[in-house]
Parts: sequence; C-alpha cells; structure tokens
Amino acid sequence: METSAIPRTDQVNSGTKAITGPGLNISSNWDYEAFFKTGDVKYHIYSPYIIVEHERPYYGWVLYLSVIRQQAFPLFNLLIPKLLMAGVSFEIPESGAAHSSILDGSLGYEQIGKVICIYPYNDENALLIAKDLIELTRDFAGPVIPTAIHLRSIVYTGINHGEGLNFSWPFYSISKPLYPKTKKWLKKYFIVQQLKGDAKGNVYKCLNVTRWTNIHWCVIKQGLAYQCADDFGRTIKDRLEWQYDLLKYYEGKIPLPKALEYFEQQGNAYLVTEFIESLHLYDKIHQLHQGTMWSNMPVEAKRALLKILLDVVAIVDLFHDKGLVHRDISPGNFLVREDGTVVAIDIELIYDYRSNRPKPPYTLGTPGYISPQQIQFMTPNLEDDYYGLGGLMVKIFTGMSPSKFQGNDEESIFKAMKFFTSNNAIASLVSSCLAYDPALRPNINSIRHTLLVYDALLLTNLNEQVGGPQIKIHSEETKEIKEVIQKGINAFAHPIMIDQFGHWIGKTAITDGLIANELYNCETAQDFANGTAGVLYMLANAEKLGFDLGSLNSTITRNLERLSLNSDRTENDDTGLFYGSPGKSVAICAMVNAGLLEKTIHFHNQIYKGLSKHDNGVNLATGVAGRGLAMLYCASRTNQRFYYPELNSIVSKILKEQQTDGSWLIKQDHSDYKGIKILGFSYGIAGIVYFLMMHYSMHNDLKVKQSILKALFWLLKQRVSTDVHMVWPLNSTNGVIDPWFENGFSGVAFTFIKAYEIFKNEMFKEAASEALKSHPQFISSNYITMNNGLSGLGQVYIEALKIFEDDEWKERARYIVYYFMNCCKTDLDKITYWHEENYTRPSAGYLNGNAGIINFLMHYLYPNKIELPF
Repeated sequence: METSAIPRTDQVNSGTKAITGPGLNISSNWDYEAFFKTGDVKYHIYSPYIIVEHERPYYGWVLYLSVIRQQAFPLFNLLIPKLLMAGVSFEIPESGAAHSSILDGSLGYEQIGKVICIYPYNDENALLIAKDLIELTRDFAGPVIPTAIHLRSIVYTGINHGEGLNFSWPFYSISKPLYPKTKKWLKKYFIVQQLKGDAKGNVYKCLNVTRWTNIHWCVIKQGLAYQCADDFGRTIKDRLEWQYDLLKYYEGKIPLPKALEYFEQQGNAYLVTEFIESLHLYDKIHQLHQGTMWSNMPVEAKRALLKILLDVVAIVDLFHDKGLVHRDISPGNFLVREDGTVVAIDIELIYDYRSNRPKPPYTLGTPGYISPQQIQFMTPNLEDDYYGLGGLMVKIFTGMSPSKFQGNDEESIFKAMKFFTSNNAIASLVSSCLAYDPALRPNINSIRHTLLVYDALLLTNLNEQVGGPQIKIHSEETKEIKEVIQKGINAFAHPIMIDQFGHWIGKTAITDGLIANELYNCETAQDFANGTAGVLYMLANAEKLGFDLGSLNSTITRNLERLSLNSDRTENDDTGLFYGSPGKSVAICAMVNAGLLEKTIHFHNQIYKGLSKHDNGVNLATGVAGRGLAMLYCASRTNQRFYYPELNSIVSKILKEQQTDGSWLIKQDHSDYKGIKILGFSYGIAGIVYFLMMHYSMHNDLKVKQSILKALFWLLKQRVSTDVHMVWPLNSTNGVIDPWFENGFSGVAFTFIKAYEIFKNEMFKEAASEALKSHPQFISSNYITMNNGLSGLGQVYIEALKIFEDDEWKERARYIVYYFMNCCKTDLDKITYWHEENYTRPSAGYLNGNAGIINFLMHYLYPNKIELPF
C-alpha cells in the first residue's frame, strides 16, 4: 500500500498563520531565516539559499516549487515542518530579496522559479513526495520554471547538477516527461526572432498574418503568468494591460508605437505593437561615443546626441502635459529611428497623477535612473522624471551607467561631470537633476534651456580642436591618489563588500545570456579572480607600501581562516593561477612576504599543497601555465629550490603540446578532443608564452627560447587590421576583436611588452605599441575591471612605460587614474568603491572587482614596487 512521504496534515499545525512545529514559532514577516533560528534545526546559508541537509546523499531527481513572494510564508508554514519530519534535504530562499531575485532572473536563467528545492533520496521517495506536494500546493501560484519539467500545480522536477542522466523517469503515475516546446505561432502572429529575453516574458519580432493581403512586421511583448506579482494582487498581466490602454489613448498625441492588440493565451499575456525600424537609445549612445570621452568626441557626434536628448526631454514634457509621470527614463526605453527622431517604449511604470492611476503605482524601474523617492515607494511626482533625465544625461555625456554616481553628493557629481564634459553648465545641470532633495532639481524648461544654450555653443565652435580633459600636474596629486586608495582599502571592512559572516563578496559572471535582466551572483569565492585570494594579494601589496590596514584586522583574519579551512578541499579546484588552488598559494606567499603572516611550517605547507594540484589543460587561468607562474612567484619569494624539478616538468609538458606552427590547441574540457587556437592572455597562447618567458628569464634554456620565439612569430602573423591599427583577434579562426586584458588584444600586447624586455626585438615593441594605440587616448567605458576594463588596460600601460620608457604610456595611465577618481562612489564612512558595468553592488575581487582597481592605482604611484602575480 502506498504511503505518504510527508507527514499527514494532522501531525502538524498546517494553518497559514504562525505555527508551532519542531522548534518553530514564526509569524509572517520577511525574515526567512526566522523559520530556523528559534529551533534546533541545523542549517547553513549559501546565498541565495538557506540549506537544511540530512545525512542521506543526494540522488538524481530534485523537486522544485515555484511560488510568488506573497504566498511564501503560508507555504513555508505549511511545508517546512513536514519536510523536517520527512527527513529530506531542502533549500528555501535566504530572504524576501533573494526570493524576488530567483523569480525575476537576477540570478540567471537556470535559477528562475526554483524557490524551494527538495532532494529526495530514491525514486520511490521522489514519487511519494511529488504526489504530496501537488496535493498540498493546489491553492498556490508561481511563475513557470523554464529549466525544469512541470509535474502539476507549482511542482517541477529536474536532474541534480546534471548527474544521473541515465535515471529513468519515476513520475509516470503523475505525468509523462513533457519538455517545453518552442512556439512558432501566437494566434495569427508568426514568431521570427526573439529580440529580448526576460524572466518576466520575452519580446518577439513577428509577422502579422491576420490579413494575408497585408502581412507586416510587429512586436509582441510577453508577460508570463504570475511574474511581477505585487502585494495588491497584480501581476505582469495588469502592467501590460495598463500599457495597452495608454498606447491606445495617446496614439498620435505622444511619439509611441501603435498598439495593435492585447490578448491572453495559456495563462500568459501578450501586448502587440507596430514594429519600428530603429536602434535602442543605448546602442545609439555607444555608436556615437566610439569609446571616447565627451570632450574628445567630434562636435557633430556631440550635437547628434544632444538632439536625441532634447527629443527625449520634449517627449517627457508631453507626458507631463497629459498628467503623466514616466518614472523610468532609461536608454532601454527609447528608440531612435533612422531619421533621428525618438519614440518612447515600455511605458508600463507611467503614473497618472490626475486620476491617481494605477493605485498604488507600479514599482521597480532601472537602477541609476529612478529617484531616491521612487525607490522608497513615495507618491510619484514630476521631480522623479527630472531625476531620470539627470541619469540619462550621465549616460549620454559619459557613456557610463549613472549607478556609478547615484548616492554621491551634488558637489562630487559636479566635479565628476566637469571632468568628463569640460563644461560647467552641463556639470551643474546634471548634479542638480540628481539632487536628493526633489525641490532642488531644475524643472523641464530649465533643463531644455540649458541644453539648447549648450547646443548653440557647439554650433559656433564646429571647427574646435577636440581633446581630453586638462589634467594639471599639482603638488597634491600623490596625496589625493593615496587618499582614494586608503578609502578604497577601508571599504573591504564595510558591509557593502562583505557578507553577514565577514567574507568578501565577489562577482561570479553569468554567461548563459538568455535573459537581459540578470545581475551577478554575489558569492564568497576563494579563488584569485573573484574571491579571497585576490583581495589578500592586493592587501599584501598595500601593507608593503605603508597603507593602513588597521580597520581590516578582524576581516582579514576571518577570510584567512576560511581560506585555511578550505585548503585541504582542493579536489574540485582548477590547476591555474586565477581559478585554482595555485592562486591561493600566491596570496598566502604574498601575505607572508608582507609580514602579515608569520613564516611558519603551517603556511609553507599550505603554499606547497596549493601548488601540487594535478594538471588540467595548459592555459594560465585554469591550467598548468598558471600553476607554473604561481610556482615561479612563490619560489622566488621563499628561496625554495625544490620547486624547480616540478617547474621543469611543467615546461616539458607545455613544449610537448606545442604545435609545429608554434601555437597550442586550447581545449575547453576533457570532452573537447580537438581544441581551438585561442590567442588571449588568460585562456590562450599569450598566457602560455608569458609563463615560458618568465621561466626562461630565470633559467636560460635554449630549447625554451626557441619555443617562445616560434610562438611569438606565430602570434604576429595572426594580427588583423582595424581602420588604422593591427590588433589580435580572439582566436585564429575568426576576426572577432576584444579590446581587454582577459581575452583580448591588450592581454596579448602585455605578453609582447615582456617579450621586448627579454629579447630586445623591435618588432615586439612595435606590435605591442600599435595594438595599445588602437585604444582612444581619452577612453571612456562602462567596463572598469582588471579582466575586462580600464584597470587592466592601465596596468598594461604602466608596464609599457617601464619597459619602453615612453611618457605617452604614463599620460594614458594617468588619465585612467583620474577617470577612477571621478567615477567612484563615496560614503560618509570614509570609504570609496566602484561599480562595474550597470551593477548596483560592488565586487571585492581582483580580476573582476575593486581589489584590481586599487592595485592599479598603487601600481601607478609605485611602478617599481608593486609585484604583479604574473
């Protein structure tokens, strides 16, 4: 006879109010951890989940529940006591914010909808639990989980971490394993292209075949069932219906796409509008900026952007004239037609202050473009849009996300905008628009007037010489840079950079690219690229240079303890410097070398163990070349010669895999039998050559020299021409260009700088110089990290200055230093930090966060004292 895997309802209090279970006495609030704090339940937090684990090992099938945030506590009250009594492992979100992030795609496509994860221990257990869950959750609702198989109700299933792929389907008595099918038709609309992926619903370009004699393009915006559920019973459906009503009513009165239809199908909502041949304003800004700062742009490009900005101001003024507040004036919400005219799209956040609709106003909006009052859910007013126009002006005048400046005082924003625009009036306008106090923001007529005056000024100076900001050398420069560095270091002890346990938070890149509204996973990693090791390495450099680490003592201790605790758990680590245990060895070695750790047998053994990982590929980031570089770094600083035989073994392995043309085939994993000739520094041939050169510079081996030169001349042949310069593509099979350090031509140039230092071949110097000069002298970018941004480029410039002894590279590096000094976030707690891309939380990591930026600033001040890990 079939039994229930979850205890019967009469065994626990299953009401939707506070309950008393095994150690539970919870009322409905947003502290999800409260379900476990007062009892004897053992759990731990691994963001974004609270995890309750039992001794039984996980097996193949996992059960997932998708539930809206408003129903979380009733479901938890009903479900958690039963799961505890059933003795299965499970996970729930760590907070209401984590719950929302799981639903809205902020944590990646794979995570969408997986609010509760339950881990049965065999097929029979999985089936019984699934049946009980289906019965238990009939009155609950949640968005679709796109990466799992739907059983019934809000219950889904999938394979645990890709394991157990040969497991048979245990749920036939519930349903067949039905996988979602890609739809081609929505009513009479044929889907041709997905324009945007979004957890709330995709945007499609479609053919409207309602009339076969008049087939034409249209755009369909999808609203998936139960997405954007709020505390007033509304979902994305209500937002799309509101937007449809607005588009119909204001057709011909405001530049908007024509609304064709609103309909619902299989629980989802769809808004159909006309297709407009155009570019998103976001893309138009980048097209006209061409990667250079405003003051260095051609006057024609500046005036083109000003015209677009004035068109947006005019559209916002039209909204206001109709009694509407836009509330999301971001580049993604405007299109620029081929003739340069502007159209507003995605107006679902609009609030009609005359009729007080919708009531209450819809929430959210684009970070950096929404006012502090909107963030606090205050009643919308026109001043919210003046703030939004300020955010849009930051994007247009700097190319950067306004989230990099949001929260700074007016004086700081004025100073920054003056640096980026070289115009006092524009700097004053932007800083006033972004004032915290709405009463201090200029109205729309003042905004328009200032922009028109500036446009007239540009018109009278069409032939002016373009150039960068005038950065005058002054006696306080070094002191000012040191202050920024010290405040940046202080931030590593601040809650903005650490989790609740005091561990540094790093960025883990999401690479699936399936949804447009992803943020990044905030993880407390331990590797060199994103985690503890890279931060400790930077702090060791700071200590040697005399910066004050006093406020970080307890934080450093906690992170060191975690690094030491996990030093024995290296079985899943990569071999390489950036993502493997050798990076941890480099960090510990740097800490010992700086006097932050004692020279003990314990730490010596940790260094050695981290360098003893078995090989996994030949690249630098995750493979044997990275282990070799880490070994060279540690050997030279500990005077331990017993590393040398292993170094020779690594070199022999790399030389053995070198192709006859001088290249290497880089394999992504063990299943990749062929490989590809990747050129870049972190994952490609440039990084391998760099390691061989570092080894050769210490051990004069003719065979290694021949291998190096063969590879360098092969790399020279791979260059491709841009409009003016020769640069390196990503790999040998295509001409795709990446400008940054990790995978792009700046990292390859770094290798050629080292090659010139060792071999004094002018061809190597010319190749590196030409590639680096392809960057605008006064570069502007939203990307600022070591791996893929300005701090990595700045490091390469400093190495070019040291080796080539050419002041051009010093001036380029100096400009980037001032760029960082003007795009940082400041805080009353005497801390400074930077936001990468459009993110609203800083990352601590070295290659993808703040540690790398600070190391660059220190490297600029002390080019001969900073030790690079490579």
